[in-house]
Amino acid sequence: MSDLRQIPSVEQLLEVHQVDGLVRCFSRQLTTHAIQEVLGEIRQEIGSSAKMPNEKEIISRVTQKLTLWNTPSLVSVINATGVILHTNLGRAPLTKSALE
Repeated sequence: MSDLRQIPSVEQLLEVHQVDGLVRCFSRQLTTHAIQEVLGEIRQEIGSSAKMPNEKEIISRVTQKLTLWNTPSLVSVINATGVILHTNLGRAPLTKSALE
């Protein structure tokens, strides 16, 4: 229980200089949400006898979470087959050799 008291509050972390940069880049609301999620994960880890991460490690985890959330999931595709695609890649006709 005493380990849980060592976890910094969301407001304490929002006042850290490095987190201020995250707020400017990702917004206060999204940064706050990421901090809350990371602190929740830390509470669970401490419950399973893991060591308490320091402030720098917590901020690093928040940064990783924000970066992951903001990484686009779609990738550009170049159609170099010479076939015009109408709506998606699944409807493109394939030649016999491609099917084999």
